[in-house]
Amino acid sequence: MNLNRNQKIAAETNDKICCVLAGPGTGKTLTITAKIINLLQQGINPQEIAALTFTQKAAIEMKQRVINSLRQKENTPFIGTFHLLCLKLLKEFLPDKQKHFQLCTRTKQKEIISDLYGKNADKAIEKITKFKNTGVPLDEKILPVYEKYEEKKRQLNLLDFDDLLLKTLELINKKEIPALFSYIIVDEFQDINKIQYELIIGLLKQDGCLAVFGDPDQAIYSFRGSEIELFLKLPSDFPDLTLINLSLNYRSQKNIIEASNKFITANTKRFSKRIEATREIKSPLILFEVEDEYEEAKTIVKEIKSRLGATDFTELYKNKEETSYSFSSFAVLTRTNNQLKIIKDFLKKEGIPVKTIKKDADHWISSIIRKLTEAMTNSSEKLFTNMPLKDFLESSGSYEDLSDIEIFMLSNIARAYKNGKLIEQIQAFIDEISALTPIDLFPENLNAVSLLTLHSSKGLEFPIVFIAGFDEGLIPYTMAPDIDIEEERRLFYVGMTRAMDDLILIHSRQRVINGKKIPLSVSSFLKDIPAEYIQIKKVRADRTGPMQKGLF
Repeated sequence: MNLNRNQKIAAETNDKICCVLAGPGTGKTLTITAKIINLLQQGINPQEIAALTFTQKAAIEMKQRVINSLRQKENTPFIGTFHLLCLKLLKEFLPDKQKHFQLCTRTKQKEIISDLYGKNADKAIEKITKFKNTGVPLDEKILPVYEKYEEKKRQLNLLDFDDLLLKTLELINKKEIPALFSYIIVDEFQDINKIQYELIIGLLKQDGCLAVFGDPDQAIYSFRGSEIELFLKLPSDFPDLTLINLSLNYRSQKNIIEASNKFITANTKRFSKRIEATREIKSPLILFEVEDEYEEAKTIVKEIKSRLGATDFTELYKNKEETSYSFSSFAVLTRTNNQLKIIKDFLKKEGIPVKTIKKDADHWISSIIRKLTEAMTNSSEKLFTNMPLKDFLESSGSYEDLSDIEIFMLSNIARAYKNGKLIEQIQAFIDEISALTPIDLFPENLNAVSLLTLHSSKGLEFPIVFIAGFDEGLIPYTMAPDIDIEEERRLFYVGMTRAMDDLILIHSRQRVINGKKIPLSVSSFLKDIPAEYIQIKKVRADRTGPMQKGLF
């Protein structure tokens, strides 16, 4: 693998506790993969290694890189999410009477809580999850719902995703699950919560080596229970900590890197670090000032067409060989989901294809499980053979009506299951796909404009990024109580650093929020971006027609 100096040090060190500061675009996944491969090439038993991720997508990418590099599919270490590891451990270490539990999928969870609580099931689930992960007390309305929900799960022999972590930690603390790994590698350590932290410590052998990769400047999930302090306290918790900084950014042009470097230094909860660009300056950041959310959407349409070398619908397809950009080169990011609707409508009206995070991911997963159940019924004679799962899926019609991207993801997961009775492979496969999240199912390779919230854009990159709603109140989001301004700044930093070539901010002087038209000033974050990196353009609305007159 072609690694730079610090990547190579991070991949090859066997120091007991190692923290790799991996800023945006610095080759974190490549370095983690290189570290796994290096351990295997040293002759370390794969069963002694665990690489923990926060998304199945990241795990699948790492697994594939390891397999391709070593040219072997068998005998690879565990590479997967915390939930998947805990699921496997519970199936192995729970007493026989308890280990045949079923996974309470998000769909089933919502179904149970809807019966108990009514319409606001999502809110109740969010509060219950936060309680389980952080101990934040439940209010008097949710507490009886939680108690009935737990009782219902006991009756049905179900464990939800939070239970997987809690039950595993309980068995570790009772010494019923031993420390299993000599080497633990953790991706996105800034997203860790206390339970996950304790799981890592409990599963690491006494003389084992821990390597964590992450960036406190990208810690944006405190609402899920993540605790940035666990990362920031590493130097005091481990005096012998080895700290390595991956400082070279291979993603973004120099103006984006310099502007984002300056911007994030306004935060105090961080490690001092500087990212260096390997790409030269392309263009300044642009801030468009528009009249309202409709002009915002029109501006996005116009800028996309301009960069595709088109002025009307037909030219989008005629001139595609004249530009290096395609529809998938563009992403529109917003602070809230609601902001995307008007933008989506305007893009679709112009014939520009769009893609978003699957809101119905649970239903999609349920439909796959239903197909598998039908296939098992129709092929019962194969269930107790050693047929590889991948072959069964391809021959049973389980992939019918799925897109190429969906088939690719399921095939990659299925590749890991090829040993043992087919029925056992299918059950393990169902457990794994049940843990897929909407972000795991985002169709990155589909040629369409991405419409995402800032939160869901994490881990992605695009040549051209629009951040719409660069308005005070939305960015930073001050419409909710208990605002954490540093996390809001980190969230915007994540948005900035998704851009490779151009970063375009859009401020609307007024927009409708909660049914009322409200005047808005430009985001206060503008003052943290040095003027030398940004160009401001004002868009004059066309009062007589649908298109804007121009810029001045």
